[in-house]
Amino acid sequence: MARLLLILTGAHAFAPAASPGVGSQVRLSAEMTKGGLTKLVRGLTKETFDTIYEQESWIEANAGTTLLSKTLSRVEHKAKAFGLEVKPGFCGNAKATEKARAKR
Repeated sequence: MARLLLILTGAHAFAPAASPGVGSQVRLSAEMTKGGLTKLVRGLTKETFDTIYEQESWIEANAGTTLLSKTLSRVEHKAKAFGLEVKPGFCGNAKATEKARAKR
């Protein structure tokens, strides 16, 4: 009897965890993250290049200097490879570069 109880409780340990609620999934997909931004830039194609402009406000508000400079460099490189141009002033009002802009 003890073995049966032990087997049953052990099998329960392998049951899948309860999935998170729908609300948390929507919140996570609606909010951009650093990793999500990196994946977005990595996955850009000539046809989907304009999707980076939809995230410009998030980049300006949340990206630090390193993430901002790497993202801009990668976006410019992708644009050049596709024969496109990054719109002038893209991420020009970034919070990370505010002090440097004030010194000019």
